[in-house]
Parts: sequence; structure tokens; C-alpha cells
Amino acid sequence: MAKNRAKSNKSSSAPLSHKVIRDMNQAVERHQNGDLDGAHKLYKRVLVKAPQLTDARHYLGLVHYQRGEYSLALHQLERAASEQPENPGLLSNLGLVLTELKRSQQAVGYFERALAINPEFDDARNNLGNALSEVGEHAKAVACFESILTRDPNNAGTLDNLGIALHACGELTKAKEAYERALRIAPTSAKTRNNLGTLLKQQGLIAQSMEQFSAALTADPTLAEVHLNFATALQMSGDIKRAEAHYQQASELQPDIDGAKAGLGQCLLARGQHLQGLTQIAAAEGVIEFSPDPSNLPMVRF
Repeated sequence: MAKNRAKSNKSSSAPLSHKVIRDMNQAVERHQNGDLDGAHKLYKRVLVKAPQLTDARHYLGLVHYQRGEYSLALHQLERAASEQPENPGLLSNLGLVLTELKRSQQAVGYFERALAINPEFDDARNNLGNALSEVGEHAKAVACFESILTRDPNNAGTLDNLGIALHACGELTKAKEAYERALRIAPTSAKTRNNLGTLLKQQGLIAQSMEQFSAALTADPTLAEVHLNFATALQMSGDIKRAEAHYQQASELQPDIDGAKAGLGQCLLARGQHLQGLTQIAAAEGVIEFSPDPSNLPMVRF
């Protein structure tokens, strides 16, 4: 699902030294240029000299968020929000961190607070829609995304999110239309092609779904989820050899991905490689060691 961040422009009114101002400007520049380690070091230095500078704490929290350090991000952003409770960008960013920490219901409250302050803050509305989907409020999520599209009808990310929410509501025809609109705007989006392929596979349109998964992998061959979905479609079509290859790629890209080992095991069994297949299935079921009883193996005739 798509996520956006916003940054505050509010700062403490306390006097700041020239060195603090210089360090803060350099920190922001490094942050914008993707130098997260350099920005982290400078934000920390600023906060030692000027702990009242809430923007530095906010942006430090964003660095932690971008590095996947969600608990550290939460610590900084909660403190920043206590100092700037009316900052919608800060509240939205705090909601994003809570979503990553699997606290989506709490995140909903922060996104709603951000929107109460700035009803036109569509990044927060998009984030709210994603959080509502996470907690199963799919109809409300649809309303969020549709609201954004009234102002920004060519937002491919929002169209994709709308498709996801409609799919979850069982509105498959409308979901398909949303995905197709998104792809007319962003035809190389691997995420949207994967989502459309998943819907088509659910409808039994296996050949069409495989076209979407193949196009998604052309756009981004590193997505384990797409390899897994492509493998299941290939397996359903009877192309066991290619399915096996994509299950294997999914496992290599993301060793803990659900379904890849079991699917690979099923393909190996179908190709007569019973010991290897049962070993993969046992691994998928969490069996640490697998020593099959030869008497239980299928009879192979030559």
C-alpha cells in the first residue's frame, strides 16, 4: 500500500546560535539528499545544543522511520508531538510509525487529528485510508481514497489503494477498473500490476493474471511476492517447471515468505522428486529435521 510523509515548517521561537542554525541546515540538506547517517549525526548534535528545537526532533524521528527503526522513531515523534500538538505533518508521520508497529487503530486517531487541523491534507487522508484498510474498515478506506480522487483524479498511487480497498469489499469489477486507471497513468507500476494479477487470478482468469505478473517482474524482478503469485498461477496452469523456478526465486528473495516452500514442495512432488518435495513441505510447516520413513514414500516404477 502507498505511504507519504510530510514535514513540519514550525520551529521553536527560542534564540538559536549560528552554529546550531548551520548544523540544522546541513542536517536537512543531507536528509533531503538521502544521507540518513549524516543527517542523524547532525540532528543529534543540534538537539544536544538546542533540545527545544522540535523540528530537529521531528526530523530525527523521520530518519529513524526511514531506516526502519520504528521504536526509536516513535520515541522521538511522540515527544515532538507533545511539543507541537497542532502540527498536522508531525501527527501524520507519527501515525505512519504506529502503522509500521502494527498499531493501526491508534494510527487512525493521529491521521484523523491531522485532518481535523487541515482537511485538505491529502497525504494524511491517504495514510488514513491505508490504516483503515489495515483494521478492516474497507468501506471507510474507499471513501478516503475517493475523496482524494475528486481533487486529484490522476493520482496513480491513490487509484491503486482504491483498488485494494474495493477488492477487500468484494467489489471486483470496480477494483479492476481502479487498477486499470492507475496503469494508464503509471504503466510500469509493479505493485499495481501485481494487485491486478491477483484479482484476475481470483476470478479464474489465469492467463491474464500471468501477463500482469510477468509485466510486474519486468518492471521490478526483486519482488518476492510477485514471484510467489506468478508461481501459483503457473502451477494452476500446469506449468510446473516454471512455477518451481519462481517459488525458488521467491524463497531466495524473502526466505520467510509464506507459501513459497510449500509451493516448491508441491512442484517437486509433481515432478516425482518426492524426498525433496516432502522436505520443502516439512520446512514450510516448521519441522526442523525431516527423516522420512521410506515405507511411506510413493512407489516409483521404472
